[in-house]
Amino acid sequence: MRVSALKGKGVFDRDAVSMSAFPLDGMPVGDEPYFYPNIDSLGNTSINAGWDINAKNYTDASIRLVQLRGDAVVSDFRAGTNYRSVLPPMWQGPVAVLSGCRIVAPNTPASVNVTLSGKAPWNLKYTVNGVQKELTSIRYNTVEITETARENLQLKLSEVTDADGTPGFTTGDATVLVLNDKNQRLLPSFDTFIQPEQKEDFSSRLGLEIKGDKLYERQAYISFDITKVPSGKRSFLSLYCTKNDKKLPMKLSLQYVDVPVNAALRFINKPTDEKCIEIARMEVPADEKIYLGTELTNEINYLKQLGAKTMNLRLVYVEGEKTNMVSFQQGHGQVGTNPVQLIFTDL
Repeated sequence: MRVSALKGKGVFDRDAVSMSAFPLDGMPVGDEPYFYPNIDSLGNTSINAGWDINAKNYTDASIRLVQLRGDAVVSDFRAGTNYRSVLPPMWQGPVAVLSGCRIVAPNTPASVNVTLSGKAPWNLKYTVNGVQKELTSIRYNTVEITETARENLQLKLSEVTDADGTPGFTTGDATVLVLNDKNQRLLPSFDTFIQPEQKEDFSSRLGLEIKGDKLYERQAYISFDITKVPSGKRSFLSLYCTKNDKKLPMKLSLQYVDVPVNAALRFINKPTDEKCIEIARMEVPADEKIYLGTELTNEINYLKQLGAKTMNLRLVYVEGEKTNMVSFQQGHGQVGTNPVQLIFTDL
């Protein structure tokens, strides 16, 4: 979006004006807007100019032009004292968001989080493999749904109401995948990790290491031959965390890499960030000897439609204690019980 301001055409009651952009057919906003730049009297924004919001006096400015790139048009302008005040009325109710993937052994409890916004307490209805269930009088904006998984589970939200009984929006779903010897699996064709000042090839090591500290940073790379992915199955990436050095949580970014990855990969010639497109966020809890998972069905199907034969992935640190390091069992060429792998299921 590009926003221009014209000096002398209006006076604001504060030293800046902010704009937000919302897709009217998209999911409602929780606590933050999708796009929230501040505009100075010259039409510059914090995105394209990097200025300090309190550095100048912006009271003598007005918006002259708003443009969006791509297949979008501006259909509605609303003015208000904050972004919530300009949201459509139907967006003012409660919102419940469910997401995630858990991979567990049979007969093991598995928990997924629901994030809530609006006026507490909330009542929430959801289904587990089609069976209706309910949580009532939820007082905190995050609640866990826990199920003992004897089989693969699909959880979906069906209804949320707030303290006034106002119905709201529900979005997302979650999967619990139970490890089963009958599931088809695919090991990586290649995987490795890299670090600064690296000389040797780490692809022959037994682990994949990830760390956020720039001086000792670790990034993991994984490749799959997607010509071997069976048609009609759902595909899940499974990672087994063998070690969490400081037993602290860490958030990771799983990214599609749009360039080849091989044993010649080093930190000095690693793909640029522009060539890495985020697919999912994965959360390592404050624990180890646990599985992490995420579904890649849509991404793999899309690449196959384009005629691609390989899916290259990068896994990097995004949030947590930077000096902590987490390790995962390597996949390619290994015979271990918990390698990095794709698991296929009908669910």
